[in-house]
Amino acid sequence: MPDWHRYRADLADDAAAIDRPRLLTALKAFFQLNDIAADWDSITATTRAAGHLAGDDLQFAPSEKQALLEARDLAERSRVITASSRWRCSAAPPPATRRAIDFAR
Repeated sequence: MPDWHRYRADLADDAAAIDRPRLLTALKAFFQLNDIAADWDSITATTRAAGHLAGDDLQFAPSEKQALLEARDLAERSRVITASSRWRCSAAPPPATRRAIDFAR
């Protein structure tokens, strides 16, 4: 019989450990930069929805997707999504007409 104990954290309600405003700010900036349309009502409905979004929906590099797969829990996954989104936004040369994205929130 398989031992699933290692994956018990997948069922934990760890949404409180997520910096929700920071995650959503990073996601919105990433979506804006990449002209990705999003159903923000669905994404913001629950913290879990935002935390599970990036695996398939965002255009991350293979190494970033691997980090998402290896994240121990939703809080760590959220930190990876936030960091990757912010890094990609700061690394992209903004067009002259695009306003600066404020990550201070």
